[in-house]
Amino acid sequence: MEQNSGIELTFDLVESAVMKSKDNAFIFYLDIANKLPKQVNVKSPLATYITVQGEEIEQDFWLSGLVNGYGGTTIRSGAFKKMGIVIDKQKLRKISSDDRLYVTIELPKLAQRFNFGFVCSDEAEKRFSLYESDQEAVESESPKGASVSAAIEPDVVDQTNSGPAPSKQEITDIIERLELLEEKFGIAISGLYATSYYQSNGTPPYHEVRINFDVTSLSGGAFERSFPIRASAYNAVGQLLDTSSAYIDNEKFIGFSPMSILSHLDQEPTKIRLFPAA
Repeated sequence: MEQNSGIELTFDLVESAVMKSKDNAFIFYLDIANKLPKQVNVKSPLATYITVQGEEIEQDFWLSGLVNGYGGTTIRSGAFKKMGIVIDKQKLRKISSDDRLYVTIELPKLAQRFNFGFVCSDEAEKRFSLYESDQEAVESESPKGASVSAAIEPDVVDQTNSGPAPSKQEITDIIERLELLEEKFGIAISGLYATSYYQSNGTPPYHEVRINFDVTSLSGGAFERSFPIRASAYNAVGQLLDTSSAYIDNEKFIGFSPMSILSHLDQEPTKIRLFPAA
């Protein structure tokens, strides 16, 4: 099928790999191409994988050395860059025909979002084909903090959504550190800042929760192995809504690193536990 004009996302391949953390994972390689007449800054929230049985699985992290969706990247006009989506095999044990992969590419400065859906068309070769794509206008912030919206093909933008308007709030006070685990792993977490942003234009609407923090080695040096920092979000009755991760790479960690974890939740969390894990 034809892609959106402006940004194209092309499936390359899937490979099985053993990560530096010793975890087995699938890596989905895709190419992001900029067809616009000028260079753009792109970002990407975590991808979603839905198995043929209907189980929804969230991407674990980005492959080091390629495009990192959290930090984003700049792509010149007419050029493309590669990204690697990593999903742990403990969550996704096999790839089957009709499994689906959903990836979103955002252009924050242009207030545009491009959504792509891929379907597994060849289970044996683990090949995915594009089966749907669309673009939409999103809310952005002007330099002075005023909310502005770019009109992109307004005839296809849903104006009927009667949900609450997007609102961003700080939720740092609901973060719960597990300091005994931090000490066991030889780290200290500091500089915490967390926000929740209600995305009423999502399908369905969702809460985008971002947690920023610093990790410092208590010994001042590197670690023997890589490990994740996990954020587990809970609702008001103590039910686990989601767990997302950011990874410390022992080969690149030099004693200190700023980190960020992004989660998409169907409910507003009332508690988030932040902790290192094996």
